[in-house]
Amino acid sequence: MVRKKTETKLHTPKITVSTEKKGGKNIETAQYQLAVPGAYVDEIRNLIGDGNARVTVSADFGIKDFGTGASAMCSVSLTCDQSAKGIEEAARIAGEMARDIAQEQRARAENELNAVIAER
Repeated sequence: MVRKKTETKLHTPKITVSTEKKGGKNIETAQYQLAVPGAYVDEIRNLIGDGNARVTVSADFGIKDFGTGASAMCSVSLTCDQSAKGIEEAARIAGEMARDIAQEQRARAENELNAVIAER
């Protein structure tokens, strides 16, 4: 039996962001995509290997006083090969990306919250 070598197609990595805003009884949701920060693109492309493993890492950052405040959560999933080295590298990169993105989004949420508070 001759096995056919499969070719892995690399896609441009994208970040999908989901947001939810609650105002009274209305819940507004939106999804949009951001470009992956340039420093991570080459590292992500080098991870793919056979593409049989997936690593997901989440980070959550918030500043809250008595329930009022701003927070953001980010999960990054990367596809990699099944080697220990590949999985460890994917976890490291996903963790760094998740923390960077969550911190940036938390800062944006805090700015929006402060603007709402100032309008009161």
